[in-house]
Amino acid sequence: KMVPVLKFLKNMGVKSPGKIFKVCPAIMGCSVESQLRPVYDLMLRIGLTPADVLRIMNHFPHIFVASRESKLEPVLSILESLGLARDQIASCVKSFPNILMLSIDRQIVPVVDFLRTRRINNVGRIVTRLPAILTYDIEKVLKPKFD
Repeated sequence: KMVPVLKFLKNMGVKSPGKIFKVCPAIMGCSVESQLRPVYDLMLRIGLTPADVLRIMNHFPHIFVASRESKLEPVLSILESLGLARDQIASCVKSFPNILMLSIDRQIVPVVDFLRTRRINNVGRIVTRLPAILTYDIEKVLKPKFD
């Protein structure tokens, strides 16, 4: 099972697959066809370049073991619902890849709701400029800035 994963990583341009296995051992057991390639293709579809996807694999390999259907695509849908265009979503993922791993219920929705209660109409614009805002603690970080 590991040989196809190694080939896939090499074809992507990964120079040190051992580092990826060390950081994210689960990737060794992934199916290339049902997991790794679909996530790779999803990233290309949102507008990332192969070089961008390689950088994400090298630094955030855990994203590739996440469920495309129940994790990655729902986060992308939320970003679209905030009014982000495909190139803006690609920019967010490129600058802050972990945006794909955020909890919709515990992180994204509460921050979006908080910003809207502060009469911020274009939350998508803020997220485009500062994607990490979706990880900010509302009580400790956001409320003091807005109050």
